[in-house]
Amino acid sequence: MQLPEYRCIKPFNKLQLLDFSYADKSDHLIVQLSCSNDKLTLTGLLPIGARLFTISRSQNCITAESFTTLPNQLSAEQVLGDVLLSIAKTKEISAVLPPGYSVKKLGETQRIIVNPKGDAIKIIIYSADTEPLSIEDRVFHYQLNIKNLRQ
Repeated sequence: MQLPEYRCIKPFNKLQLLDFSYADKSDHLIVQLSCSNDKLTLTGLLPIGARLFTISRSQNCITAESFTTLPNQLSAEQVLGDVLLSIAKTKEISAVLPPGYSVKKLGETQRIIVNPKGDAIKIIIYSADTEPLSIEDRVFHYQLNIKNLRQ
């Protein structure tokens, strides 16, 4: 799936805790998500502050620097893609979905990406103030839970 356009209207810098479950295992990862000048950067950190990876997206170019693999074989690119899907607008996501795929909104707290058969392939849950709380990927069978530590 192609990644949607994302325009950084208001620069931000967030420190987040990602809890992820994959293949009956779970783990935690601290990430710093920042956006400025239309560049979205996700940096994975160990609790002591050492970098595991840095991945950035600017326009249609993705650059990645990895110092180790993520636990449970979850790739940094997949995490960035899911984070981008969770913060992009519905129309931006719809514009890059393959034919037959669509985005459904259930109120203001849930967005579902469905395949041509109508099966949910990604479910994104939001807080009342539209901050992403969780992303479930039903194709690759993992879930990310997001907790903001600092904004």
